[in-house]
Amino acid sequence: VGVAKATADDDATEDSHDDGDTIVAIATPVVPNAGGVSVIRVSGPNALNAVRRVFRPASKAIRDGLLHNGDSFQTHLALYGTIRDERDAVLDEVLVLPMLAPRSYTTEDVVEIHCHGGTVCVQRVLGLILRNGESSNGADITFAKNEGETRDDDDDDD
Repeated sequence: VGVAKATADDDATEDSHDDGDTIVAIATPVVPNAGGVSVIRVSGPNALNAVRRVFRPASKAIRDGLLHNGDSFQTHLALYGTIRDERDAVLDEVLVLPMLAPRSYTTEDVVEIHCHGGTVCVQRVLGLILRNGESSNGADITFAKNEGETRDDDDDDD
């Protein structure tokens, strides 16, 4: 699957996917004035950190856990809260669903952000994640052009 790397100068370059990348993609159709929920999927070793940077849980107890010890994401437990930009402005009210490795389809950390449907909210949230795209270990968060295409799993039934 080809991916576009987010760089500081917004220059996207084609690159092939390799293991260890953290990718972000819109996982649902984006149709203006249609669909009540859009899903953004963040997958890879830095998925949790990427979402922590922009998500603020509504629950103070959970918020304190995320800020202090980082272990408040429990696998397959949806959290309600807001996505906030660099100025702490609310972009959308969302549900965040972490699926921690190995209990995900790809066996790596996956976080789904369920935001309001249509084009505006999903594009704003996606843009924010890409703007904050450098992970804690210095690796870039990448954008998968077509989330419907998955990695080659080499499980062809010849």
